[in-house]
Amino acid sequence: MPKTPVAKIDFIKKSVADKVKFAIKVHDDIGNNVAKFPTPDLDLGDFETDYDYLSKQSEIADKGNHEAVAEVKKFVKIVNDDLRVLAKYVTRIAKGDVPTIIAGGFNASSTEVKKAKLPVQGIATGTPGTMIGSLAISGEKLEFAGHYIYIAGKDLSGVTFVDGTVVIQPSLIDPANPSLGVHPVIIKTHKLPTTEIGSLDSRTDYQCIYLGVSSVGAGLPSEVITVTTK
Repeated sequence: MPKTPVAKIDFIKKSVADKVKFAIKVHDDIGNNVAKFPTPDLDLGDFETDYDYLSKQSEIADKGNHEAVAEVKKFVKIVNDDLRVLAKYVTRIAKGDVPTIIAGGFNASSTEVKKAKLPVQGIATGTPGTMIGSLAISGEKLEFAGHYIYIAGKDLSGVTFVDGTVVIQPSLIDPANPSLGVHPVIIKTHKLPTTEIGSLDSRTDYQCIYLGVSSVGAGLPSEVITVTTK
């Protein structure tokens, strides 16, 4: 389902000068369109007083007046609050109609819903961990990833991926099977793109990879890196 468009709150980070210009536009667009916006939730005269005062104090503050600097900080918040009230009013009147939102002086939020996708392939880095026999794997934060899978082992040649699913040779994850002469593969999941894996042999090289997993499946694994445990 697409989201209902609303008046965007994209004025917060504007400079004082740009915020005043934006406030004037909103004031004039609403005030000159009484048919669409008959009863604003904020008196437009009070709104004009607030942004006019902000503009004048900003000019004085630019000359080094400390009291004016304090007033500017105070009235930036006041004008932001005024604009929030009017944004909610315009959103309520518009009922999802983008031209009406724009007519009220505001930008409209996108109607597109970002669909989940498979995370892209990330780049992993590794360092010795904080404890003896541990290592740390760090990866990039990947868009759409809800969690991450980390895999470490002395030999990852038996690790493959089929349709985004991790497939590991049974012998690699069976500590009682010495035929391969390798440490079992360790798999760990974490919500953050960095984690530490312990209970490994100390001062030993391990192959490591990580991958992101979204609601639609697992992305491509990173290239294999070699990390030496502490």
